[in-house]
Amino acid sequence: MAKILVTWELGSGLGHLLPLRVLSEQLVTAGHEVALVCRGASQLDQSLIAGPFTIIDAPVFSSTEDSGYREASNFAHTLMDDGFLVAGELAERCQLWRNLFDELKPDCVLFDHSPIALLAAQGLGFATATLGTGFCCPPDAERLPNWRPWLDRTDDECHAAEQLVTANINHALCLFEQPEIRTIGELYYRVDRQFHQTYPELDHFPDRIGANYVGIVPVDGGEMPKWPLSLGKRIFAYLKQSPWAEKVIKNLAMLGMPTLVYGPTLDAGVVEFYETNYPAISFARSPLCIEHVTKQCDIAVHHGTHGVSAAVLLAGKPSVLFPIALEQRITCVNIHKMGAGRLANPFREAEVLDAIHDVLVNESYLRNAACFAEQYRTWDLFERLMSVAQWISEAASAHAAQHS
Repeated sequence: MAKILVTWELGSGLGHLLPLRVLSEQLVTAGHEVALVCRGASQLDQSLIAGPFTIIDAPVFSSTEDSGYREASNFAHTLMDDGFLVAGELAERCQLWRNLFDELKPDCVLFDHSPIALLAAQGLGFATATLGTGFCCPPDAERLPNWRPWLDRTDDECHAAEQLVTANINHALCLFEQPEIRTIGELYYRVDRQFHQTYPELDHFPDRIGANYVGIVPVDGGEMPKWPLSLGKRIFAYLKQSPWAEKVIKNLAMLGMPTLVYGPTLDAGVVEFYETNYPAISFARSPLCIEHVTKQCDIAVHHGTHGVSAAVLLAGKPSVLFPIALEQRITCVNIHKMGAGRLANPFREAEVLDAIHDVLVNESYLRNAACFAEQYRTWDLFERLMSVAQWISEAASAHAAQHS
């Protein structure tokens, strides 16, 4: 038996959590002792993460500094917003993780969007691997892309942020007596194996070299969809509460087509009003089986979260896209460029309705989504997940045998 840690620091939603649960279960089945270390573990829905493994809260460190980059332009800005702004504080955060590693003594650690844990692990000797979407694993490049070129920030200003983060990382590496890095991406290559949980067409860094794409980990569970009894094409919507959520719901309801919405954070009053007054739209109270709902719908309306986007594409269905976060916007732009969906501005109500109508009637979106589905039809996603689990199991076992 080997000891394995699975870490998750940044991000939100089931797209991170459920695949990690599946992986952890497989590793326990293989005979290992597994701990899932994630931020705010005690606040999560325990029914979604319960399993034959230990669940531990990730180290917490409260910062007094504000990066000022609520709208990040590049990957460095996202790190500055999550602990990489001040060298001394970053080193202290790393030390909390190193204390945890020293206490648990893992043989292998799998990092999912866990940049501070990844930095803290440098030089500790156990086997390491990263798992995540392209957004979570930047390439080793001299300059990372400017994702929001319309903001008043020059490429040189973005590069200066990368240099600051690199310097702060090197400060911590110096304390750990480890070699410095040249670029932020180099840190992510100081692991034994990378697993990119995406597809080339959806990768947030499209020029990546030597990627190890494993696709989106399939996740079982969720309720079977129950569609309203009305005529027309079926519309599945996965929406979160936002300033414009009701505009989207209003336009969907007025179409009169069978529409099923999963929106766990939507305003209860809005849900009650439209469910009472528009019989063609209904709201699921519990997570839906994403495989079945994407197969049964004709189009999907969503924010561009990575897991939902991939599930919709793999079902060969087109999307209407209203991103909230930066990571989602990049995914939406990739789908839009593929011609498998339309990216729309939700603050313009006329554009919302136009986008929905366009995707419903323009068959080119359906054809392009179907092309994506056909391209990856032969990918056995569960087998790819098992290959990730097998590598972790073998790496952990090898380390345990060497240190027994």
